[in-house]
Amino acid sequence: MQTRINAFITQFNDLFNGKPWLDETFSKKLDQLSEEQAFTRAPDNNHSVAEVVWHLIVWRKEVLRRLNENTTTSNLPDESSENWKDVSLLKLTGWPKLYADFKDSHKDVITFLLDKTDDYLDEMIGLSDCNKEYYIAGLVHHDAYHLGQIGLILKWAR
Repeated sequence: MQTRINAFITQFNDLFNGKPWLDETFSKKLDQLSEEQAFTRAPDNNHSVAEVVWHLIVWRKEVLRRLNENTTTSNLPDESSENWKDVSLLKLTGWPKLYADFKDSHKDVITFLLDKTDDYLDEMIGLSDCNKEYYIAGLVHHDAYHLGQIGLILKWAR
């Protein structure tokens, strides 16, 4: 059975380019974004859209790695330069490539989930007290949180 798995797939797809209840999607926010808009930092030295998108990519990869390896061990501590890559380094990648990588990370999450059953969600991860559903739900919440952050950054950039 894939009832809960399909619900997660729907939530990820809705946040990316569907019709979520909050009426905002990554595609609506990012599809027409210029390079300048993507790299403009919010006031008081806060993050740019590009930095947030990078952060989402690396955390999607990190959560998929943990699920694949059945571990809670982090390869991405908060203080890691990979967690929030400096905007000057991201500019070397460029916005089109960064956004393409973000789209690919979305596809990676969906592809990962497609062959899973609801029983997979109930499996414990490593020796922790958390099941795999906890991690997947957390990734949905993480995406939704940062979608809102991107909205604020774009509002400040206007």
